[in-house]
Amino acid sequence: AIGHTQSTALKGRKFDSIEAQNTWLAHWEERWAALRIHGRKKRQVLEMYREEQPHLRALPLQGFRYFKQATRTVDDAGLVQVESSYYAALPAAPHSEVTVRIFERDIEILDATGQMLRRHPKSERKGTFAIEHADRIFNPSRESARLLAKAERIGPHSAARELGEIRKLRAQFKTAEGNVSSPVSRGLADTTRAQVGEFGVATAGGSLGGRRGLRGLKKMM
Repeated sequence: AIGHTQSTALKGRKFDSIEAQNTWLAHWEERWAALRIHGRKKRQVLEMYREEQPHLRALPLQGFRYFKQATRTVDDAGLVQVESSYYAALPAAPHSEVTVRIFERDIEILDATGQMLRRHPKSERKGTFAIEHADRIFNPSRESARLLAKAERIGPHSAARELGEIRKLRAQFKTAEGNVSSPVSRGLADTTRAQVGEFGVATAGGSLGGRRGLRGLKKMM
């Protein structure tokens, strides 16, 4: 239809404004295009339009928004990286693939069926994290490493308190059978055998003192 209009109604014509062009096209449509007999259908265009008119729907109020589309893998923190910024993708599972649509001002995250999971305002600065507190996934191994690093910075006398916190984390993530789930066991299982001495950490394998003891405990994890 566009090619036909350009080669007939608009061919060889120039207009001072888009309004002037539209006025001419309305006149051309009413006086010639609608009344002509369609070449293949052998019927009047206006007559066919009146048959189709009851089935036509109104155009959307918002014009089509252009976007770039890409595939991303959700990382273990529940985020996807788009143009050097990070956006929460939950409820998409970690390590699953999602479709990302990158608009001028928005980011949309869709699942494999095309259902939209999340929409975020597009970040204007690189390195931004678009994540709410409720979207943060608790990572036991990362949390235990954070606690041990904190203990090492403070000094050896903080070991008892920090190990107590780690044991609480381990107890929190036990399964119904009383066993520790696999992600937690990698980071926390050995801590139940550790005992804190007055000057260091005593383990089932021997005594490790001060900062060396904390480093040894990290290796156990």
